[in-house]
Amino acid sequence: MTFTLGNDIPDGKGGVLYPKGYAFNPSNYLSLTSLLVVIDSDD
Repeated sequence: MTFTLGNDIPDGKGGVLYPKGYAFNPSNYLSLTSLLVVIDSDD
């Protein structure tokens, strides 16, 4: 489960905090205490 940014995220000082195309896995930063079910509606 990876999320990729579609736009630059500014830092509020004229710079870029996270550039467009930056990818990260949110599950690396979250601790889930229950079961997570993901359904792909395209199938």
